[in-house]
Amino acid sequence: MKCYYHESKDAVGTCKDCGKSLCKTCVDKYESGLCEACEKKRKEKIQKELDIKKENLKKNAKSVKNDTIKDLVIAAVLSLICGIFGFAIGGFQGLLMTIGFPWGWKFINQIMTGNFMSWLIILTEKFWLVAYIIKFGLALIIGAFTWPFIIGYKIYLFVKANNFEKETKNM
Repeated sequence: MKCYYHESKDAVGTCKDCGKSLCKTCVDKYESGLCEACEKKRKEKIQKELDIKKENLKKNAKSVKNDTIKDLVIAAVLSLICGIFGFAIGGFQGLLMTIGFPWGWKFINQIMTGNFMSWLIILTEKFWLVAYIIKFGLALIIGAFTWPFIIGYKIYLFVKANNFEKETKNM
């Protein structure tokens, strides 16, 4: 058998993809054990897959960035409103307690799913309002401690997504 590309040379192997006969020079040319045409096809396929992945990463980075900005703006407005209300009622301490209320309420809603909230409602069967007053108080306390961390994490996400977006533009 002769090499598909070099008719004067004897074949020593075959292409793993198409089965064409290859001489020693052609077999040694690529580590993959492919002929030149199949090697080119594989590289093009891999490059196309990488381009698709890179485009998806860019879209995800932009989405994270936009969602983070939206979250920060909404939380800032709500925190400002709660903070003004808290300052009017309790001065600086009231401000610190109420400014994190939106964050605390969101946190409480995330952990109080399904049966967790039901124990509180069972204890206050006829007084469901009491359950929400307790939830309100927990949100004030938890929010006072969690909002700086949540805001810091959101800013971290924004910076990371922004840097990633800049890096992928240069690729």
